[in-house]
Amino acid sequence: MGFFRTRLRGPGHWGSAEDRGGPDPIDRALAAAAARYAGLHPRFRWYARVKYRMDPCYRAIARHIGGNSFTVDLGTGLGMLPVLLGELGGGRRALGVDWDREKLRCGIHASRGLAGVELVEGDLRAFALPVCDVITLVDVLHYYEASGQVEILQRCRAALRPGGRLVIREGYAARPGGARLTRMIEWWATRMGWNRGPGVRFRPIVELRAALVGLGFRVDEDEVSGRFHPGNVLLVAGLKSVSGNS
Repeated sequence: MGFFRTRLRGPGHWGSAEDRGGPDPIDRALAAAAARYAGLHPRFRWYARVKYRMDPCYRAIARHIGGNSFTVDLGTGLGMLPVLLGELGGGRRALGVDWDREKLRCGIHASRGLAGVELVEGDLRAFALPVCDVITLVDVLHYYEASGQVEILQRCRAALRPGGRLVIREGYAARPGGARLTRMIEWWATRMGWNRGPGVRFRPIVELRAALVGLGFRVDEDEVSGRFHPGNVLLVAGLKSVSGNS
């Protein structure tokens, strides 16, 4: 389907503007998105700025979502991914869903004036998912038991158009070293109330991949670990299009 980017050729690739030596549109969009959180309480403002700058997942996900697409971001938090997609423009529309009202208010503040961006309150386990091209789950699934994760994935599968994609960022529990730090950070964030998930239950990536394959997805994996975000992987699960091409 035309709204998806092609397979990445390298960490800086983004189509014709960069091929001509021009600025990377994602760099511009990241800076513009971060500026939208000005005026908020410092803990939200600086969190957004640091995450946009230091967490590689936003850049990686943006490269998988082309123009004229509709993305649903489940567990959107501060709405950082929808705001980024809104700044990228190109006909990208995004709906963010979260049950944390305080974070949503921050996201709504940041998304003002962005065409095609909407943030709403809801429980991703019961929210009526609209038909869409992309669904993103960034650091979300590990808050639920394995059975709950499967139910969420099934609901996502049913909402995606033919040729759609489910993009998941999760911690790789089997990875040595940094994976332990990632799990500790998530556990601390939940204990302190920053994240409102019911618990922290990292599932082996091989099991998550198998569950996706069982639902009819073809799964690719991108590296999204970094110095301050070790032990993370990005699973890009695609469905076949109507013609049978992936």
